[in-house]
Amino acid sequence: MGETPMLRWILLALAVALPAFAAEPAIKVEDPWVRVTFGQNRATAGYMALVDQSGKGNTLVALEMADGARAEIHETVMDGDIVKMRMVKALPIPAGGKAELTPTGGHIMIMGLKSPLKVGETLPMKLKFADGSEMMTYFAVRTN
Repeated sequence: MGETPMLRWILLALAVALPAFAAEPAIKVEDPWVRVTFGQNRATAGYMALVDQSGKGNTLVALEMADGARAEIHETVMDGDIVKMRMVKALPIPAGGKAELTPTGGHIMIMGLKSPLKVGETLPMKLKFADGSEMMTYFAVRTN
């Protein structure tokens, strides 16, 4: 059975319109950035906000990087008069809410970089969530 001109137009219209109906991702990443490195330093910190758009919440459970570098979720805690960092296994994102990693709080500790990071570059990182979803995020390298 051959295609009619009308059928071709309908199929073309559907092909163009379908991307507009694609669902927003369940988690939105806002302002992902990492600090520039200096000299031979091969470690840095990263920051971002994770916004739940699904209304269900989720949990960031792992970070994956290329080239043997590794990334961990850290929190900053006070132990008496001493500020300490410690790794946490997961970062909960509340239903309809936001989880923030900031210079004054929790952050991503990035270690084992193969080369220094320069302002203007981007650093790719895969985010893995408790529900099995994953997303690539590109962190801007900057000073602040």
